[in-house]
Amino acid sequence: MVNSAFTAWCVPCLASNETLQEICRKESLICKCIGINKKNLNNYEVEYLCDRKMVKLKIHIKSVGHSAADFLVKKAKQRIALKRWEEELNRKKSHNGMLYVENNVDLEGTPRDFFYINDYKTTPGVITLGEAIVGCECTDCFTGTCCPIEAGVVFAYNEQQQIRIQPGRPIYECNSRCKCGPDCPNRVVQKGPPYSLCIFRTDDGRGWGVKTLQKIKKHSFVMEYVGECDPNLQVYNVFIDNLDVRLPRIALFSTRSIKAGEELTFDYQMK
Repeated sequence: MVNSAFTAWCVPCLASNETLQEICRKESLICKCIGINKKNLNNYEVEYLCDRKMVKLKIHIKSVGHSAADFLVKKAKQRIALKRWEEELNRKKSHNGMLYVENNVDLEGTPRDFFYINDYKTTPGVITLGEAIVGCECTDCFTGTCCPIEAGVVFAYNEQQQIRIQPGRPIYECNSRCKCGPDCPNRVVQKGPPYSLCIFRTDDGRGWGVKTLQKIKKHSFVMEYVGECDPNLQVYNVFIDNLDVRLPRIALFSTRSIKAGEELTFDYQMK
């Protein structure tokens, strides 16, 4: 019989089965609930293969010291933490591309003091209108008197939505007041990054970097810089809803064709 005066409850374990299995093997404990028995107690997961060679050799588990076991446990915990952070980033994003996290260098966990945001945050004392006052009436922004023309500048993109103006020239995109729809060729930066990107741990002591997981064509929009070499990205000032020339959005466009897996970089000493 179950006493109805009490409610059954449980606390979920924050460790995965993989982590618990590693701990059991380290302490030589058998636990049928997570699949550890006498037969597989001494079976260890291979973290990675640094080389392959077929040899006739018997390896005793006692030869694997506590330091190796500790490393495996820490690596498993790191993978869990980075995976959770990756899932959090993708829940917050508002663009089509996926975000991945990778650390094949050390045991460093998620980056400290890093907060993912989708839009700009102004500092105290800075006031923005937040919404455009006027928009274009175009049915075809390539041929009509569109926002760039009204602002006294040239149209920034070609028909493939690649940047065609020189660095230093501003980009005026169509805004929330414009009559054109979401497929307007003058709406590029506001749609967000179109590529899947990976935040990865660099192997030369620079900390964390970003690389693309897809090939990027020359002069294509890659991402916005919303922070508070040989560069493959160029910085452009973009105006969409806010037309205050003192408060541009900062967009990064490719300066050349970029291969999948290549790190994304830009010159901090931008003009």
